Amino acid sequence: DVRGFSTSDKHRVLNGLSDLARQYPWFRGHTWQASPFGALGTPDMAPVFSAFLQSPDRSAAHQSMLDCVLDAIRYSDHRLATLLPLLEALIRDDSHRRGTRVAALQAGLSLLAPDLSPARRWLDDVRQGVIEDADDELCGHLLKALYPDWLSVEDVLDHFHPPKSEILVGAYWYFWQITITRTTIDMAALADALPAFMAKYPGHIS
Repeated sequence: DVRGFSTSDKHRVLNGLSDLARQYPWFRGHTWQASPFGALGTPDMAPVFSAFLQSPDRSAAHQSMLDCVLDAIRYSDHRLATLLPLLEALIRDDSHRRGTRVAALQAGLSLLAPDLSPARRWLDDVRQGVIEDADDELCGHLLKALYPDWLSVEDVLDHFHPPKSEILVGAYWYFWQITITRTTIDMAALADALPAFMAKYPGHIS
């Protein structure tokens, strides 16, 4: 458990992972266990994480390292709130790969909880195209996080659109096909809204 390591030793752990990522960028491809990285997420590591998050490097190796850093933030026992603006900037930056931006979103949601109201703004920006979301994955994860506590039935239906990818079975597909019916509290309101909704988008919701 690296939680009790000194800051310099934890930094060396990250540097060792960086070296591994440069040799084999997909070094986490065989195991995506994420929660153990939370042990690195101590307050003294916030400046180190900040440097990683602000790096101009967009190589595959750096993106893999960012996955580790973002998991450390997400699963930390501490709320590293000073990093939230950097996470939002990463979410909005489409020069990063999709998985990195989704990981930044999940880390950001963990820092926002229990007040997810800023994430509602992110969702609106996704809908308006201010935040690029080429395959709807950011939208899908945001809908899952915000509904039904932060979005009404009417609100959530306003965020539906035909999927941008017809072959991706991801967070957006899963929300509309499964999650919405499992999590809806006001089923009467959903039932009332569905006929007009399904007439507008025939064949998209089963």
